[in-house]
Amino acid sequence: MEDGASRYLNPNLEDEFLKKEYPNGNLTNNLKQTMDKINIDYKSTINFSIDTIFAQFPHIDFIKKLGAQTIEMETACFFKCCNILNLESSAIFIISDEILTKKSLFSGRSEEDKKHRHYIRNNVLPNIIIKLFSKTNIL
Repeated sequence: MEDGASRYLNPNLEDEFLKKEYPNGNLTNNLKQTMDKINIDYKSTINFSIDTIFAQFPHIDFIKKLGAQTIEMETACFFKCCNILNLESSAIFIISDEILTKKSLFSGRSEEDKKHRHYIRNNVLPNIIIKLFSKTNIL
């Protein structure tokens, strides 16, 4: 789903709220195949991109009814830019905050949770990217 920032990419500043943007199917399929091949446990999901760091909280039920399981601020604008420029795009999320369980980067996480997140970010994610782009001969 679109955010508010993407409207600036439209010549007429048309509102982008609730418009959908998608990653490139080929790159996303290659990403999934790569993660399957190296036995990465992942979930494909609908994401809701926002243009605020706080105003979404009263609307969580509405966002969930749209089918979204993740909320973040960048991918809708990123996908729109890539689509305008005819570039391939995809996204991988490492979940940091869990609204329903009240876990965030700053509270509710055990030391083990924090170490696991750092391991994923510093080891697993780079491995996925290297394997993906060596597979697609982009590197």
